[in-house]
Formats: sequence, C-alpha cells, structure tokens
Amino acid sequence: MTIEFRRNEALGEPRVIIEAAEETDEVRRLVRLLQSGGPAVVNGYSERGVERIPEDGIVRIYGERQKVYAETQAGRFLLRERLYELEARLNPALFVRISNSEIVNSRHILRLDASLTGTICLHMAGGTKTYASRRYVPVLRRHFGL
Repeated sequence: MTIEFRRNEALGEPRVIIEAAEETDEVRRLVRLLQSGGPAVVNGYSERGVERIPEDGIVRIYGERQKVYAETQAGRFLLRERLYELEARLNPALFVRISNSEIVNSRHILRLDASLTGTICLHMAGGTKTYASRRYVPVLRRHFGL
C-alpha cells in the first residue's frame, strides 16, 4: 500500500481518495476506519460493569465455551460481539488471526517460537502463551514479513 499526501489550500476540509484495482477487504476496512474517525473502542463487561477498551489496550481476543473474551493488561472482559465482527472492525495492521478462535494484537507479542510440529508459540505481554494453528501460520508469516 502506498500513502501519499498532497497539500491543497483550496480545500476547506480534508478529502481522502482511495485508489485500488478492486474493492478488497483491506479497502473496505480502510474506509470504515476513516469514517469512524479513529481507533476502534470495544465494550467489555466485567464484575465492575461495562468498560470501554481502546483497541491498542487489547492483548488478545479469544473464544472459550461459546463466549468471546478480550484480555488486556487490566484483566479479562466478556464481549458481546462475535470474533469475525471484531476482526472486521479492528485495525488489520495491529490485529492478526492466529486460529479459528483467537485474534492477537501484534504490538503485544514479545516473542515467537516455531515448533517442529508446524505451530508457532506466541509469548504475549502479561506472561500469556498462546499458539497459532498450522492453518494460520502463513497468515502470521505474511503479517510479520517472515
């Protein structure tokens, strides 16, 4: 992706034009991100009530026993959105899917360990270890340029 800035004194407000050969998922995500006006915020539920969690504060989002949870440095929160809805809404430059039941924030990954079985162990901020399934290893490699 190429990003270009052109100064135009005649414009009253900023104008963004996205040029692409076709409308892809990445293009649609960029449009949604620009229309929303900034980073996504997720509503998380805990015993303290509802808390608004900025996307950069999320370490990982995972499904467990038919429920979706967000893990942050402050704790674990129940989410009322499906994993695929969150994946579509969150910044694709930050978040990468590592299995059918988990999305991680790449800024919170401390270390990657490859195993002989083809999986990758991710050491996350806060001491959490999680695993990328073999099916998503190519996605992870592409995301990090490995």
